[in-house]
Amino acid sequence: MDTTSNLLTSTNKLQSPTGTNLPVSTNVSVSQSPIGTSQAFGVPSVTSPINNSMNGGQSTTTPNLASIVQPPINKGRNKLKVEYYFDDYEDSFFTKQNINDPLKLSVIPDLLSLQSEKRTTNIVGSNIPQEVLEKFQATEQERNKSFTKGVQESLDIFNQDWLVVNREPLPSAQSQPLKPLTIQHFSADNEFDSVSPTESVKDLNKDLEETSKLSTPDPKSVEFLKTSRVPLFQTYYIADELPQIDPPKIGKKIIENIGFQFKAECTDFKAQIGNFEPFFGRMFLFDANKVDESNLKSPEIGIVSEVFHFDLNHYLNQDLLPKINLGVNPLNQINPLDNQSSTKFLKSIFTCDKSEDVYLVVCFDKVILGDPEETTKNYFNPPKPKDLTKFQGEVKEGVSRLGRFKQTFIWGCLELFDSNKKFNFDQGEVEVKITNFTKMKFDQLYTFVTKEKKANKDPLFECTLKIQQCSVSLDDNKYLYNETIDGRIDYLLRPKVPNQSGAKPGSDGKDLVKEVLYFNSINSCSGDSVDSVHYSPKENGSSGNGNVNSPSSPSSNTVNSTIQNGGNGSTIALPREIKEPHLNFSNVLYFYPKSVNLTNLDHRGSARNIFLEVKLMEDDSSVTATGLKSVYGTTTSPLLCCSFITSVVYHNKKPKFSDEIKINLPAKLTPNHHLLVTFYHLGCKKTKKADNSVNTPLGFSVVRLFDDDCIIVDGKYKSPIGTVFPPRYLAHEAKDIKDQKDATNHKVWVDNKKPLFSFKTRVISSLYPQDHTLSVLLKESTLADHSLLNEYIKKLPSVPSSLKTQFFPAIIRLLFKAITSLSSEIGANSFNVLLNLLDSVPEDVLTSYSTYIFNNSNAGSITLYDSLVQVWNQLLEGDSPATTNQPNIKDPNQTANQQGTQATVPNPNILNSSELITLSVQYSWFLFGIIKKSMIVHIDLDKNLRTGRNRRGRLPDEVLGRFTFLFELLLTQLKQTKQLVAKNFIVNIGYFINDLLDILSRSFVFPIIENFVHGLDSGNQVMELTELKSRFFRVLASSDSFIALNLASPIQPFPSINQVFQVYFKKHFTIGLILQEVYSVITANEKEMRLKVIHTLREIISKIDTNQVYNSQPMRERIADLFFPYLLIVVYQYDVINRFDHEEQRSWLAIFIYIVKNLNNTNILSDWWKKETSKNNVIFFTILTNCLTLFDYAKEYNVNPIGQQQQQVNNSDEDSDKSSSVNNTLTHHSTYSTDSNIVDSPSKKKDKGDKEKPSKASTKANVSNIKPDKAKALIEQSLSSSSGFKQLSNLGASTGSTNSAGGLSPSPLRAFASSATFLVDYTAIASPEVVQMMYGNMCNEVVLTVLNSLLVFIKEFKQDFKNSTASPGYIENIVFRVILSILKQDLAFSSIKVVFCVLSTMVSEFRDVLFKQNNSICADLTQVVFKYCCSKHSSSRQYATTLIYLMIQNNLVSTHHFSRMKLHSTIAISQILNEIVEKNSQYDSNVEVIFNYLKACLESITQFVKSKCSDALLSKSGSAKPSLMKSPNGKSTVSEQNNTFNPIISKQIEQLKERLNDVISNNIKIMQHSYDPEMKADLYYNLSNTFIESPDLRITWLKSLKEFLKQQKSMEEAAQVSIIAAALVAGYLKLLNRFPKELSAPNFNTVSPNVIKELTFPDISLFADVEGEICKLEHFTEPGFINLLKDAIQIQKSGYFESAAETYRLLLPTYIHQKDWTKQRDAYQELVILCSQIISENVVSQRIFSSYYRVAFFCKKLNEHLHGKVFIYKENNYVRLSDLSDRLKDQYSNKFGQDKFHLLPNNKIVDESQLEIDHFYIQIISVDPYLTPDELKERKTPFEQNNHLNKFIFEIPFTKSGKVHSENITEQWKKKVTLKTENYFPYLKKRLEVVSKEEVEMTPIEASIELIQKKDTLLKAELNSRPANTKTLQIHLQGCLLLQVNAGPLAICSSFLGEGQYQNHKAEHIQKLSEVMRSFDKTLRFAVIFNRSLIGEAAELNKQLTEGYNNFREKVSQYVNLTNDDDY
Repeated sequence: MDTTSNLLTSTNKLQSPTGTNLPVSTNVSVSQSPIGTSQAFGVPSVTSPINNSMNGGQSTTTPNLASIVQPPINKGRNKLKVEYYFDDYEDSFFTKQNINDPLKLSVIPDLLSLQSEKRTTNIVGSNIPQEVLEKFQATEQERNKSFTKGVQESLDIFNQDWLVVNREPLPSAQSQPLKPLTIQHFSADNEFDSVSPTESVKDLNKDLEETSKLSTPDPKSVEFLKTSRVPLFQTYYIADELPQIDPPKIGKKIIENIGFQFKAECTDFKAQIGNFEPFFGRMFLFDANKVDESNLKSPEIGIVSEVFHFDLNHYLNQDLLPKINLGVNPLNQINPLDNQSSTKFLKSIFTCDKSEDVYLVVCFDKVILGDPEETTKNYFNPPKPKDLTKFQGEVKEGVSRLGRFKQTFIWGCLELFDSNKKFNFDQGEVEVKITNFTKMKFDQLYTFVTKEKKANKDPLFECTLKIQQCSVSLDDNKYLYNETIDGRIDYLLRPKVPNQSGAKPGSDGKDLVKEVLYFNSINSCSGDSVDSVHYSPKENGSSGNGNVNSPSSPSSNTVNSTIQNGGNGSTIALPREIKEPHLNFSNVLYFYPKSVNLTNLDHRGSARNIFLEVKLMEDDSSVTATGLKSVYGTTTSPLLCCSFITSVVYHNKKPKFSDEIKINLPAKLTPNHHLLVTFYHLGCKKTKKADNSVNTPLGFSVVRLFDDDCIIVDGKYKSPIGTVFPPRYLAHEAKDIKDQKDATNHKVWVDNKKPLFSFKTRVISSLYPQDHTLSVLLKESTLADHSLLNEYIKKLPSVPSSLKTQFFPAIIRLLFKAITSLSSEIGANSFNVLLNLLDSVPEDVLTSYSTYIFNNSNAGSITLYDSLVQVWNQLLEGDSPATTNQPNIKDPNQTANQQGTQATVPNPNILNSSELITLSVQYSWFLFGIIKKSMIVHIDLDKNLRTGRNRRGRLPDEVLGRFTFLFELLLTQLKQTKQLVAKNFIVNIGYFINDLLDILSRSFVFPIIENFVHGLDSGNQVMELTELKSRFFRVLASSDSFIALNLASPIQPFPSINQVFQVYFKKHFTIGLILQEVYSVITANEKEMRLKVIHTLREIISKIDTNQVYNSQPMRERIADLFFPYLLIVVYQYDVINRFDHEEQRSWLAIFIYIVKNLNNTNILSDWWKKETSKNNVIFFTILTNCLTLFDYAKEYNVNPIGQQQQQVNNSDEDSDKSSSVNNTLTHHSTYSTDSNIVDSPSKKKDKGDKEKPSKASTKANVSNIKPDKAKALIEQSLSSSSGFKQLSNLGASTGSTNSAGGLSPSPLRAFASSATFLVDYTAIASPEVVQMMYGNMCNEVVLTVLNSLLVFIKEFKQDFKNSTASPGYIENIVFRVILSILKQDLAFSSIKVVFCVLSTMVSEFRDVLFKQNNSICADLTQVVFKYCCSKHSSSRQYATTLIYLMIQNNLVSTHHFSRMKLHSTIAISQILNEIVEKNSQYDSNVEVIFNYLKACLESITQFVKSKCSDALLSKSGSAKPSLMKSPNGKSTVSEQNNTFNPIISKQIEQLKERLNDVISNNIKIMQHSYDPEMKADLYYNLSNTFIESPDLRITWLKSLKEFLKQQKSMEEAAQVSIIAAALVAGYLKLLNRFPKELSAPNFNTVSPNVIKELTFPDISLFADVEGEICKLEHFTEPGFINLLKDAIQIQKSGYFESAAETYRLLLPTYIHQKDWTKQRDAYQELVILCSQIISENVVSQRIFSSYYRVAFFCKKLNEHLHGKVFIYKENNYVRLSDLSDRLKDQYSNKFGQDKFHLLPNNKIVDESQLEIDHFYIQIISVDPYLTPDELKERKTPFEQNNHLNKFIFEIPFTKSGKVHSENITEQWKKKVTLKTENYFPYLKKRLEVVSKEEVEMTPIEASIELIQKKDTLLKAELNSRPANTKTLQIHLQGCLLLQVNAGPLAICSSFLGEGQYQNHKAEHIQKLSEVMRSFDKTLRFAVIFNRSLIGEAAELNKQLTEGYNNFREKVSQYVNLTNDDDY
């Protein structure tokens, strides 16, 4: 029986938002959680220790914690309840279904194994000396005798192999590498292809034509959608990634840390005078930076390496040295025990830090022959040949006698690095000559090295070195070991790799290369440092024994202090920070004698030529005893000697030495081990004695090496000198011999036991730490007294961190043993100290230890894991038995007396319990690592590590109970921990749980996971807890077993909707928990909280999607099924998600697309759709269409709309090299056949005018410009493995891990279940080009996913569609809505074809829906497809052209006509062109290309229809009537239809083409005349009349005209547009019988006489087939109609008050008819305001109306359309003649050029013959409105006289002589011209063409009469104004009466009424003139009188006017009879 069925048991049924039974979130309480869902963050819980085991058979029965605090509950939080039965899970993994699964997705065998691995080392053979190793491998008794317990454990560490836990890769089907992404091309990339507009569409696309005959979905499309795909998240660049989670801490193999190394070999040394004696060379490294001004005389501080001795002596010179004679004084001969020959090393390898202050110092010694000044002067002052021969003889004699004694001769140095730290000799092997040798004292070394060296052309000495860099650099601080250098031996003479020659120390040394120890290297683990801390050693307790001062370990409070000890000034240096532990044997002492003071030596003989003999003694039986053979010799002595003789200092009782003595220390040190230093005087002069008594012992000094259980500490010391050291000299008090009767066995001191001997020590030991506490602890390990051990364990925190690191393996081994085998108090103390130890050691040491070094034998118990869990529980619970008293720590800064009064000081390293708990949290990863490895080792010993399904008995129940309790305590502690620490803590816990899933039963581990998840629940209230859960889930998902642990087997059958959540969440446990969290967080108020959760899920899925292990379609489908409930979550909560911002929606819906993409080809979606409600199915596809919008390539990369001018940015010459090979090499091949003349991917050849689109943010580059090689590199580097991230693929390689296809050996412990491919390095940022390429692929994948889903849906419900049983609206709201949304995207060229193929089948299959049913599908589809006709991609144009043809064809098949396609084609073309016009201000080459594309497509469509559509498809019963329509030129035409049948198809399609071409032409003109606003308005108007059969388009273009007029500030014209549009709306609605009953039919003639001319409509029969698809704008509704009129009123209210009132009259009948009293009230209130304004304006009579001008154009060649035409321009009242002239001048001169434009005079008749035809001329004349006398009687108000005008007048003066003006008024003629326009101003255009003209010539007298009449009329009008305007009245009077201006009327009288003039004019003209003058006189008289009444008689102006009038009357009366009694 399949036990999985137990997991699928249903529980609760809840109501979904749609009313069906669905789980909608109750509390996620999955049983009795030990913490519960309500544990507050940061609130501690009281716990009780429970050691019960966890039983998986119950519903997570686990120990409970008390006193749980409830947090506030978010009432809006979604909640879901799922009941788990965890005992069933373990068996579920071993069902037949899972085991036999061919994909192996749920198979999890035992993968762990233990492997013993040889440690990685460069040392050949054992690192332990042979003699030590033999003793160590002897019997236990012998071993205990030879070594202490601590040394044995250290040797065991040095000798052991590594124990590694390996985890085999999870079995799976063969993985496949991810394919690199291709470069997707889009229209947004703005690439023109090279195919001409006509060539690309000359033929139908055969694939589309053939596919249209198939059913939907067609097989080729289905296949394409299955195969041409890439993983979604391989294309998803995650810019808002989650904070990085560190990978599990996997230790690296500890190998030799290689620094910078170079090889040095001295090949020659010669003196200028020749080599007559042997020289002895030594070299070392000197760092001048370590010496400062305070210690210039102590240059030894700067020595940073041991000394390398080399010997170049010629064999003849070598023969001069004395031979070994075993029977003579050992000081003159080799010690009898040292009877082996010497080894002469010639080659060395130095290691150093790269610094310009590091020098290689070369020193040469020679045999002392006497006074150095005398014996070496010949070298510095070359002698004569005779003297040289003598000198040579002296040398030969002296060397043979004193050849064993040396003195320092000369010093030289070599600068190794330049100021940039570059090695000066990095050009292979370089030969270098050193000539800067000098003779100096050792304390002058710093000065010599650092001073500037001058070139010496004739050097006295020359040394030749061969220098070669031999380390291979990885980076600035890391180097690889060079395995090409054979014969390498280390500083302990151990052979090193490669050792091919097999040379060993003891040979002649020619083939050996000795590594010189670098003291600052971490390999040395000791040494001086520039940052070293000095402290003084403590005085030995037995101060009277004459021993050297013995230092003790410094406590931490002595740091940074220098303390003098008894005035001796001795200090020691702590080593610098240590980063690696001791894993190899080392036990060597470097001894440096510095100086001695024998001035006060009481000696009978001479004591001036002093040297030292140093021996390592193991007892104090006698000072003459032979020392241990442990001293390293030089070139003249064996490798190991019994003693070392220093250089001799001549004639100096206070000599200083520069010798280095290197000594191997015994593995077992005792207090008796010491150095015995003997001081000698050397007699240099030759004596007659034969006993070689030249060597006289002067005294002795002792250096204790292991005092008080601690080895001597590195530092400087001073000790006293005794002249007598009797046997047992270490144990006797020193007494003055003079005070003793018996001087036997008493020491005799020099100078009262003053410390006269100064020396320095350096210990390099991996056995003996230089700390008393640590030394005591490690000496006997846990065998020591437990009480003492406990005290010293508590002192361990005070040990310096560097020593803790060095001796970490030994220390932790001791602590583990104490925890497992000693008392609970010691165990608890040891655990506390362990935590302190972990905090003191570098992390890489800890990781390497846990991975490689640790095994249970180190801990002394196989159940260390259980002991650690127990002591950890005790600590966390607060019940630890650890003692809290602080240990006594002696302060080394205090004297003995001070320590007696104050014996202890506070220890800052002792931590309280809370600090210890914090440390346990911080280093939980290490504790987990030790626990799991210990557990695995134990299980493996029991042979249970690979038992298959039986894991329940691997650990006892009580142990599992303690584990359970530990996790409870850790969860409690987690919530009390600071967030920064808690983030790492939860990660450590997660990795440990992953590991437990490989070790223990899943039934045990799953409840722990569940408890943690719900224990961290906060009801969406605490962001910190959400963050912790996020990290927890991410770590769990990082396991390569994550998918398998979720039981990735299909659920069959598909559950009912109300059981989906329950079934899926219970079966797929961990994913179910994650999805529950997602479901819960949707309603969270904090966006950050929602993003945290959804980004967690997105990261998990993206890692799975880009993992090559799952790179097969069946696997992807199965994995996507695990996340299926997410689809339901999004659908049910889409109303909430839809309110999120753009970026957040992308995160949510990217996951949605991933799941849909991988489930499209399964039955899961279709099974769900069948059971889901239709509403939710519509929501599902609504979400998919929203995904298309969210992932739109054009929007993301700022693509300009179709036709808009693009800009190109050429970044560099390299990137500008465009090659089509990018596409050819990278694009997937389509399953469709490739057309012979069309390619899907555009050529990179571009038109010259083409420009690339701007980049996204100036950093986004156009991906199409990537060169092929660059593109390939970018793809391979950034895309081949993951979603924009650099995977940590090297992690697996470094540890040997791989998947099943990798072929590598199993990896060591890598957090067990963690997969390296899931761990992301967030530091890798993809380049902009790669990001753009990825996004293009992402958008393409979204499109293909949506299309695939649509096809699946159509296939599933097709039969229902045919049977009409499908849910209403499915076809419109899903099928076509989705395909339209796809088409509206900027599709990748590689996918356009499949979209059109699918669409072609849909057009055929659903033709009745498209062309019969009343919907907008056809309209929307036609517009979208026509846009592809404008594409720059030739294939897209061909696809679109073919589809339009197919739509026309199917329209004919369905309805026997194609009226619908006619209509919608017209609408589509118009809207597309409108977009182009709006976005492009100029008609340029880019726009021209697009128009050419469109024209070519229309022509091809026409030809396809003509050739392929039979007339038989037309209906024969139609009764069409002629239709009236307006062409673009405004003329009415009759369509060519008759009353019997429709015209043949060819004629109909031809008419359609012509109409659309006219539309295109007008749009072209609009763009071409963008400079001419008047012409542009004309074209807008013409376009609107083009669409007489398309009311919506007609109104739309009128709206465009209105907006354009508003931009031009032509507000009155804009109002007229709204009125005419409203009239058209009313007319169309009446025509269709759709005029709302609520509206009262208005009479627009009262508003404008122009309206009646605009109301031209087509025949109603043309609307029969498309009635439901026209008049769909809002304007064709009651509110829309009213708004049009209101819009006009709003504009008119700004100054055209009468017009606004008239327009209101159109609205009032409607309000009255509707009985809408509120609107009537508002209208009347508005009318009251308007009427008041009109009255006010009429009273004031100061209104200024529009100005009118006549403009004539003469431009035959430049603009034929305007040439010879005359227009009346209506301008705003503030525009004067000069303003208009300037505007038109700028307008046309900018277009045609300044030199081409001319403004003609306005007072002359134009003679066209005098004009140049290629120039542009205009004439502007101001005109006045002209009203006939009858019209004037009707139009009484100024407004009436200036409104509804279509006649205008102007005058032209002339003379018969041809002049314009004459000085004689009787010769001045005048011509009056009256002009008429077709329409009335105001109109919807501000420029109207003159349609007729009348001219009238006036004689001079008639012109004069008219002039006087005008003056009279103006003055009367002023007198009639009320109230009177004094100012304007006086202006008129002054103009008529004052002298300077009154000559006009008088001149007229004298010219025409004077004597002799009557006969020249007609009598009626003479009479008329007299009457006019008489009337004018009366008016003047009355005006003067009226003005006097206004301003007073005394006013000065009144006097002037009265006088002027009297003068005027007097003169006029001479010609006209004026009477005083005439009435006025």
